[in-house]
Amino acid sequence: CRLGELSLYSEAGSSFKCVEIPINQNEWGVIKVSAVSWDKFIEDQNKLYSKTKPRDTSAQIFTGDFIISRANTSELVGKSVVVKAITKNLLL
Repeated sequence: CRLGELSLYSEAGSSFKCVEIPINQNEWGVIKVSAVSWDKFIEDQNKLYSKTKPRDTSAQIFTGDFIISRANTSELVGKSVVVKAITKNLLL
């Protein structure tokens, strides 16, 4: 099938103010562009957004999500992955 048959919408994301350190166990993070590369989701490529659950978690990443990179080098723009497993609290 085509992506348009599966996707309800596409929009530009927000730029969260983050600390450039990876998150710990119960913290919440935002993935870096490098989390989507070489056909693998790398959940350790993240930065700290909040030490507690944020009010809005609508951009939370779950197992089975399909993610396409909108930014990166010209070789990596458009890279995509299916999240096979996720153990951290991460947002797009």
